[in-house]
Amino acid sequence: MIQGWGFHFKQLRLVKNQELDGLGRIEEAVWRKAFYEPYTLGKQFLLKAGKLETHSGILKAHLYSGVAFYSQLLELVIASSHHQTGNLKSLKDTGRKEGPSEDSEDSHADTIHRIHLYLGDIYRYLYGLGVLSAHSLAIDHYLEALETIPENGLPHNQLAALFSEENNGLTTIYHYMACMSSKTKFEGGEKNLAAKAEEVAATKFQANLQDSQLERLLIGFSLVSSTFMGIKTNQDISQLCQFTLKDLHEILKAPKQMDQERDERTDLSPEILIQMAAMCCFVLHKNSTKKKDFDSQLALAFCLAYLSELLDGILREISDIMPEIPTEIPKPVPAKTKSRRRRQRRLSLEREESSGSEVESELESESSESDSSSDFELEESDSESESKNIILKEYQKSQLAARIQNSSFAAPLSLMCFFLHRLEQTVSGTGPGALPLWFRLTKLANALKEVATAPENGKSLSEDWFLSPVLGQIQTSCFSDDFKLRINRIRSFVKLLSVLPDTGVTFDVGSGYFFSKEKPDEIKPEERKLDEDKARTMATMWLKSEVSALENQLVSASCLVVDTSVMLKQLRIIIKLSKRFIIVVPTAVIGQLDRAKKHNPDAREAIRWLEQEFQRGSRSVRPQRHGARKSLPAVKYPKRKEKMAWSFYQILECCLYLKETMGSENSEVTLLIGESVPTFSSQLPGKSPQGLCASIGVTLKTAQDFIKATEPSNVEK
Repeated sequence: MIQGWGFHFKQLRLVKNQELDGLGRIEEAVWRKAFYEPYTLGKQFLLKAGKLETHSGILKAHLYSGVAFYSQLLELVIASSHHQTGNLKSLKDTGRKEGPSEDSEDSHADTIHRIHLYLGDIYRYLYGLGVLSAHSLAIDHYLEALETIPENGLPHNQLAALFSEENNGLTTIYHYMACMSSKTKFEGGEKNLAAKAEEVAATKFQANLQDSQLERLLIGFSLVSSTFMGIKTNQDISQLCQFTLKDLHEILKAPKQMDQERDERTDLSPEILIQMAAMCCFVLHKNSTKKKDFDSQLALAFCLAYLSELLDGILREISDIMPEIPTEIPKPVPAKTKSRRRRQRRLSLEREESSGSEVESELESESSESDSSSDFELEESDSESESKNIILKEYQKSQLAARIQNSSFAAPLSLMCFFLHRLEQTVSGTGPGALPLWFRLTKLANALKEVATAPENGKSLSEDWFLSPVLGQIQTSCFSDDFKLRINRIRSFVKLLSVLPDTGVTFDVGSGYFFSKEKPDEIKPEERKLDEDKARTMATMWLKSEVSALENQLVSASCLVVDTSVMLKQLRIIIKLSKRFIIVVPTAVIGQLDRAKKHNPDAREAIRWLEQEFQRGSRSVRPQRHGARKSLPAVKYPKRKEKMAWSFYQILECCLYLKETMGSENSEVTLLIGESVPTFSSQLPGKSPQGLCASIGVTLKTAQDFIKATEPSNVEK
């Protein structure tokens, strides 16, 4: 400890003497010997002795001394850098490119960066010891470190530890991805991302049991993004992409509301949408240098599908005030000839008046007056109509600007467009599957034409910070008129599309509108084979209404509910039936299998199969949803201590709920059991299992009888 404080004083003396070149060589040793090792060793010792709660004050006092030391050191370094450069703000804003000596400024910026990291770590340790206020202070110092050197990925790695439980791990996954995408990578970032991905994958099974769509989305998006960053997970990535995008589509389309039972939002906050957009940009950045194989094309398709959902969201918000947009390039309008026709008419009248009689002259005079008055009335009517159109146009313009400014989709959408603008080669290789996306994007760009302004170079938006590991230093001094800059970014990207080949987008300079085709032209036979895999990969990612229609058809068909005995004795038959029917596994059955797995190998096999089906997001094998039960009417329940009979009644409650919520007269709920006479029949109060099922309209059959009665030739062997 004394040796560590000797390093303290040596550091302070070096700073006072402005010998910053020697500071970096001993700084790491000071941190390790004076703070990191005393804290870690002391915490391990107290934990082993069981005295951490009572003696944690010793560790806190030592850490607070580190706060005092590094705060003073930071002030001295800032004062020294300000003395040499004359402008500390320019040092932080431009990185390390100004000042009299590049090496000296490198030392200043690096030292400030490291000190903020040390202070962030100290506050993070204090938060781990129960000092709740230290959490926000740790975040502040890590963010200051990123502002000083945004290309360094270590602060993102440390921030990930602070957000380990936020948004079901999505925020942590984002920071680890940012760490991997930084120019100066932290070596342990990839391992940390892999460990977190494993942890998130383990929670996916529980999220399926609870049937929380928002949790499934956050977990699925994290796993998909981690996989595309090169982290291996035991997931069917193509199927997981489709299910994740389906959950995203339903959540974004549903009205915003609160889950009263859990007291949490069921929609996505603007910050989460921006984080997801940044994660897609990291995936695109990672795969932009790879060869075009199936995985890279799938990653591109997933990211564009997320962009498509953002685009649909903002189009829904402005659909009622969309201005009229021409569908074809307007043809040049010939010049007006109204005044010329009026002059010719007056000349002809003068000739007739000079050669005709007095009566004819009077009639022509009256006719001329009436014509002139009608012309005046027509001009006045056109003026009023034009005035009304101007007022309506200004109203639409102001409303459109307000909608865009308040939209939670504008920031992530413009961020992705801004980043895609940097990846011309990637965008040009999207193929015909992206034409519907570009078509809708041109519709938005044309609608925003009236509120667009000239782009302001050199300015950044607040959401750009999420891409700072890739973009580098962000100029964040001015955020005025954010929505106008976002609009310009969207239109600028569409302008790029009009230049790239095979995007189907053109730009008319005269009208200022973009024009696009929604469907590809007829592909030549020799070109069809080259684009077949790419088009198929892109097409699988677009969410179609047929998917929902197919699911509704499956729900309205027969539904099979399994009990514990059939899962233990007839698992092979259940696996075959899952190819044709929806299998619902009640929560009571999962609990019984979990209790039996210690002494029953059949229970372990059944659990492994269920975990595999739930983790890959199978739509034919589903767990009972949280709260999906309905009490049996006018039925006496058994006692709880009679566990088998009580569990059977819980299964019947699940069956009754399914029967009443399926909503189709042709739908049928069948309870499959593994034995014709259940062993717990004697425990049922007053009724047999067959009688109980018949009273609620549920069919009770053994798995063997059911498979014999349902076209055995169609069952896969």
